[in-house]
Amino acid sequence: MFYSLISYCDSAQPWQLGIQDPASPIAEGIIKFHNDLMVVLVFVVCFVGWMQYRTIVQFDYKKNPIAGTQVHGTVIEIAWTLIPAVILMFVAIPSFSLL
Repeated sequence: MFYSLISYCDSAQPWQLGIQDPASPIAEGIIKFHNDLMVVLVFVVCFVGWMQYRTIVQFDYKKNPIAGTQVHGTVIEIAWTLIPAVILMFVAIPSFSLL
């Protein structure tokens, strides 16, 4: 009897590149969560890449040979601590329903 239940489930195909078809509602939710998370990941990667590019261009030695004298940036410290925390909270809340 148990074997007959498993035989109706979908399985991976040879040379399959994507996620296999879901066989349960929980698997559908996991795939939907994965797709939504990829949107967030692309946004974060693009933003970090842009920030790295801007840093390399702005702080080039040939363009600006004298180092800056800025010591502290409280606002930026708070921003780059709170923004990732908020992003992680928005990621964590939908994942709790899948647990």
